[in-house]
Amino acid sequence: MVLFEGEGLGMKKHLFLKWCLVTAITLAVVSMALILAKSQAVDLNPIAKAMVGVIALVYLIATIYCAMLCWQTDQALEDLEDSDARAESYREQIKAFLRQIGHKADQVSFAANECPYIGLLGAITGIFFFMTSSLGTGFDPSHIKEVMSDSMAGIGIAFIPTITGVFFRIILSWEHYMVIHEVESALKGFGKASYRAASAEVNAETNQLKQNANGAVLWRKFTAFTNGPAEKGM
Repeated sequence: MVLFEGEGLGMKKHLFLKWCLVTAITLAVVSMALILAKSQAVDLNPIAKAMVGVIALVYLIATIYCAMLCWQTDQALEDLEDSDARAESYREQIKAFLRQIGHKADQVSFAANECPYIGLLGAITGIFFFMTSSLGTGFDPSHIKEVMSDSMAGIGIAFIPTITGVFFRIILSWEHYMVIHEVESALKGFGKASYRAASAEVNAETNQLKQNANGAVLWRKFTAFTNGPAEKGM
């Protein structure tokens, strides 16, 4: 995504800018959720709070790692764009580096897939400890009914870690897709650098054809000019 096009105005780090936009959206949504669900967050049991903290830590590490990959990808794409006139071996080295980035991006996908499981573990553990502490050792049906009626709100709060895990999975999957899409576009020839290289080759072939056509036209004019006086002399 190029915001400005011109001399010195092209936004080179477009993938990193996309990551910044996604991160800003994530921070805005998390801030809004904390404001609207402040009381529910306070009522979380320590185990659920710990799992939410683990999910946040996993997201923080994965998103910083993804930011590094985005920066390296942008730099590699710039080198690939500037290497149109260089040796083909140099371009192959850049493409090999891009394939390595695509492989590293799978770690972001792994972290994204694990976030919902961490949240589900927190929810199940929280419900278990909540039910056992509420029921105690009594198994009176009326007592159980009363506990179940009073604990519905608590069970709903216990699913906050699962919701948190699913949310951060969406964000990390989004970031993983951005990196993979950019890398595959460059490797398959859909990127800006590949487009310019192909355009240069097409323009060179077009210019050659034009030169050949102009040469043929000049040759026909020359032969027509030389044959004209000969025919008049006959």
